[in-house]
Amino acid sequence: MLSPAPQGPSCLNCGSVLSGRYCTACGQKRVDAFERSLTHQLVEFWRVSTNVENRPIASLLRLLAAPGELTRAYVVEGARRRYMSPVALFLMTNLLFFLLPGYGLRDFSVGLPMQSLQWYGRIAQWLIDVRLASRGLSLEQYAALYEPVADDLAKSLIIVHAPFLALVQALLLRRSGWYYVDHLAGVLHFLAFVMVFAMLLPRVVEPAWTLWTAMGLPQREEWFESAVQAIVILALGAWLWGLLGRAYGLGWPWRPPVIIALLGSFWVIHILLYRFTQFLLAYALS
Repeated sequence: MLSPAPQGPSCLNCGSVLSGRYCTACGQKRVDAFERSLTHQLVEFWRVSTNVENRPIASLLRLLAAPGELTRAYVVEGARRRYMSPVALFLMTNLLFFLLPGYGLRDFSVGLPMQSLQWYGRIAQWLIDVRLASRGLSLEQYAALYEPVADDLAKSLIIVHAPFLALVQALLLRRSGWYYVDHLAGVLHFLAFVMVFAMLLPRVVEPAWTLWTAMGLPQREEWFESAVQAIVILALGAWLWGLLGRAYGLGWPWRPPVIIALLGSFWVIHILLYRFTQFLLAYALS
């Protein structure tokens, strides 16, 4: 009678027999005794923390330094493991953006008194009046309740722009042969850049304002604000320039009108949909 074939060690994850360092069934690495030591854990923590090839770090670096490369790698080259996926990168930056105490693009959050000046101003004013009357509050008292909620929502509702901006991008670049979800990947990368740029902007603006006043330049905040807005538009336009060139292969004569159309659409979506959605949710939650 034949004896059963000798069995090797089993995978701790799925129970399959291991024939090497990695399980051929589920791919988990064989756990060695050294990997359970404190020394290994400290070495692994240091490697992950300092390795620039780590996907989150590499993804953020490429997002800032090479606009469009992440989209090209994901859509054109099909390299899905080289960097974080567009959804994962967006969610990570959105979480950081939400947790950061201050952020740069203040236009994302409109104060309660300014709601009456929006396109939906009559609706907003009627709802605000109803709320003030029902609770017996002044506008200032209700603003103190409303605006912290609105600020938090401003950071988490940026995703509202994505499906509509991707539709505009698909229409403008319909000859590219990309599917809608491919355009959506590029839009998620763009919005991730917007949030990272918004997180970095205050760290540059505040020292710049100090330098502005130290140089004796006119201390008129509206001038300085205009300069900052111009920088924002140029930065977003420069990023889209890289996206259209690296990912879409669009020639430079065609890029300026597409960039203008995308930035204009982004602003229209922001004014018409994002602000109204933010107001309604903040109103309901405050």
